[in-house]
Amino acid sequence: MACLLLLPRAHPWLGAAPPAHRCRLGRGGSSRRAAQRAASPTPVPATGQQQQQQQQQQQQQEQQEQQQQEQQQQRPGRRTRTRTRGSTSRGDGDGSSSSAAAQPEAAQELADAVGLPLAAAERVLERLPRALAANPAKLRERGAALRALLGPAHAARAVARHPRLLCSRPEGVALHLRQWQQFFGADPGAPAAEADARRAAVLTRLARSPQLLGVDVERLVGNLYEMGTVLHADDLHAYAFKALAIATARPSTLAAKLRAALALINEPPGGAAPGAGAAAPGARAAAPVSMAQLHAAARRDHRWLALSSASLERRLRGLASALQAGRGGARPRRRPAARPAPVPVTVAGGMFLRQPGIVNQAPATMTARADALLSLPGLPRERAVAAAVAFPALLNISPAVLRDRWRQLTEAAAASPAWATQLDALPGTSLAATLACGPARYARLRALVASGQAGCSTLQSLMRMSDAAFDAGRAAGWTRKRGRPRGPARPLGGRGAAAAAAAARLAGAVPGPEDR
Repeated sequence: MACLLLLPRAHPWLGAAPPAHRCRLGRGGSSRRAAQRAASPTPVPATGQQQQQQQQQQQQQEQQEQQQQEQQQQRPGRRTRTRTRGSTSRGDGDGSSSSAAAQPEAAQELADAVGLPLAAAERVLERLPRALAANPAKLRERGAALRALLGPAHAARAVARHPRLLCSRPEGVALHLRQWQQFFGADPGAPAAEADARRAAVLTRLARSPQLLGVDVERLVGNLYEMGTVLHADDLHAYAFKALAIATARPSTLAAKLRAALALINEPPGGAAPGAGAAAPGARAAAPVSMAQLHAAARRDHRWLALSSASLERRLRGLASALQAGRGGARPRRRPAARPAPVPVTVAGGMFLRQPGIVNQAPATMTARADALLSLPGLPRERAVAAAVAFPALLNISPAVLRDRWRQLTEAAAASPAWATQLDALPGTSLAATLACGPARYARLRALVASGQAGCSTLQSLMRMSDAAFDAGRAAGWTRKRGRPRGPARPLGGRGAAAAAAAARLAGAVPGPEDR
């Protein structure tokens, strides 16, 4: 196998002129004329009429050859066919996509063989070569082979994500599947249950990235190990399996993405792109982000490495624009409200370092969630921005859920003056932690309000305490000693709050007066 891997690199065609047979493909007319001239005898001097007839015959011959050459160029060339085979593991596609509607018979055969809905099967056929899309028998054969290899659910998902997997021969797909299982499956001496679980995990990963079933395995595994080495992963094998989705990317390309991301995150406040806006007033100069921090973000979540550098920049700048930070400090009421300045891209970069998964959302989704957080009724914009900067995972919560949690908080605060004071005084970190609590914690507030026990304990402690402690407090009737309101809640203590505060300072975020 290693020899086969070295053969393409040493092949004289790579990086050089096309092979001779490809050159003759486009210049067949001139080659034939040269051969005819070489094979024809030495011409005998002819009269004027004979010369005119020879010129007419030569012109007609050249016209015919030109027509043949044009027809040949209109057909899919050998170079195109070769590239298609290489990209689909010896597939039998002709390199052209079918633009017409898929035939009902072929779509039905594919839907039955793979287990896809009919509409999904029609979309798959539109992305297949014309010769394969019009062959119901071959579609049924290859769909059934994929179903047998991957299982019904994985086969349907793989074909829907990567339709050209149907262009690969079943024996090639089976070979690559065995190779992936050998690399990332369980050890030979592992128990049967562990081996089955690992085999199922490999199948799940391959169904998410089905293009890996049609390409060389050893080269891709080498790419993953090299990328894990660059990122200083503790366990190269574990990271390679985790980052299977980016196996087709070249390590040099990923390294270039890391350098571009580092330059963007360390962009000075005055170096924003035109139209991105100025830095937030009063923002302190943030310490430059190191490549080690970016490596850590890539180890936590590798999916953003699949984005292009331009796409990552658009998403970070879009996040910075969505978080319109209010101006710090008190403003006299007689002055009109100034338009908030856009948050620097360094703030969005700091959020990305702490929660890399936020950039994997669609830009419209990320903007909608940021708008939902900033538009919560009664929540000052500065506090909303501080909460998002301190806990970027808030942007993973759907707008409907976020609004519902804020409504429950405000309704509970309306039932207790102590809770209302505490809610207004919660800093960004504590507010974010409260909004991130699950439904069971909010059910506590509703139960206390319904039983007339609102304000029996601090709002923050009620959301943080264990279920056993909460049940014990309710059983004891929240005695006066235990239930005396303790005034405004303090920020969350411990390493989590310190890390969040340090990250906010690193990103250059400026909290409002109530958050200091």
